[in-house]
Amino acid sequence: ARWMASLFGCQVYGNDIDDEALAVARDLAEIEKIADLCTFVKAPVEDLPFDDGMFDMVITTDVFDPPEVLRVLKTGGSFVAISLFEDPKVTPLALADEWGLELETSLDVTDLAFAFNRAKETEARLLHESDMIGARELIEIMNESIAPYTRGGRHYIMRLRKR
Repeated sequence: ARWMASLFGCQVYGNDIDDEALAVARDLAEIEKIADLCTFVKAPVEDLPFDDGMFDMVITTDVFDPPEVLRVLKTGGSFVAISLFEDPKVTPLALADEWGLELETSLDVTDLAFAFNRAKETEARLLHESDMIGARELIEIMNESIAPYTRGGRHYIMRLRKR
């Protein structure tokens, strides 16, 4: 959200359920002198505190609820999703059809995402070897970051449009 506000000078809204993440976002917006363009709210993805059809664009890099995205997105608005889909049979076109959206473009970035997550795993191993995290934490990091890809998960960037 902050990147969009600083790049385009537009009003942005961000949501999370983590108070600490929201506090950091607000602090960084102040430091970047874009706080007047940024509103950050605590909200679950399935119950956003925004009006119907409020947004020209919705962007997510994590968990999202397609019906709620459709509710807050204007007709003709864009939805950009950057996400891991663990079912290897899922395709961007099938997702667009399922959600009632038009797929404008998609990019499979699985190899890049996998490489990023392998780097996170390496970092976790170093932290474990330095006794900074325990074995359980190391295993959790490995399971969260690598396992979905080894089971055939795909990471997509998609731009869709609400009809």
